[in-house]
Amino acid sequence: MEAEAMDEDAPEPMEGEMMMELPAAEPAWNPYEGDGGDYSGAGNLPAFLLSASCKQPYFGDMLRRSMIEWEFNADDKPDLDFENACGMMAAAAESGSAKKEVWIAGCHGEEDWGAIQGMLADKENATMMFPGAVACWTSEENAKKALEKAGERSGQQCQKVLYKVEATGLEAVHCRFFAHRLSAKFGDAQDDVDNKTQIINLTALEGEEALKTKKGATIPEWREKLEEERKAAEAAANAPAEEPAMMEGEGMMDGEAMMEAAAAE
Repeated sequence: MEAEAMDEDAPEPMEGEMMMELPAAEPAWNPYEGDGGDYSGAGNLPAFLLSASCKQPYFGDMLRRSMIEWEFNADDKPDLDFENACGMMAAAAESGSAKKEVWIAGCHGEEDWGAIQGMLADKENATMMFPGAVACWTSEENAKKALEKAGERSGQQCQKVLYKVEATGLEAVHCRFFAHRLSAKFGDAQDDVDNKTQIINLTALEGEEALKTKKGATIPEWREKLEEERKAAEAAANAPAEEPAMMEGEGMMDGEAMMEAAAAE
């Protein structure tokens, strides 16, 4: 047979020649292996969108772009491709009531990292908010793994950051956690030298303290609210000092007492 003829023609290994085996390729990292979520049917569309935004990063980036454009240009009512999808994802994240310690993995460019450093320096007063349905990791190990190659093709110097926070939201997609418009105060920061990563501790603002409650639903609403606060503070600073009110009987004389005082003089 042809196969047998080829074997016969194959050169015999030389004496002492070692047969080398290539090491088996390391399997690609897949944090979603074993995901048993049900994403079929219209009723599970929000869950499907959350899942697809994580498992297909390019699709997730398109969704985030539409969400951020809506946040900053809501008054212009931009015609966005994925605004309804982003709304369903936000509603799904908002429906969650699980409270869990989670990690948000990010990679900041030079200007953004400079702004974060400024807020860390004034952490007693600084707050921040993550727009939309922010996708967190439920384990530090996966969060660090996700950052291993972050920023390699950005064309600029990037700082890897892990935000650690106890948040309220929806646990889904096997190893992810979604919080809607998560706002927080800054805590301490540690330098993870081995992974070239800054780990920043946050304290979530919730209820009436949440920025989405205090400041409004969109960036224009935030700007309007901040302008109102600025004008109120300016008016309070320029208001004339009030004369202290006199208590009844303090420094006051009735007619008879005034006459007695005049006679005494």
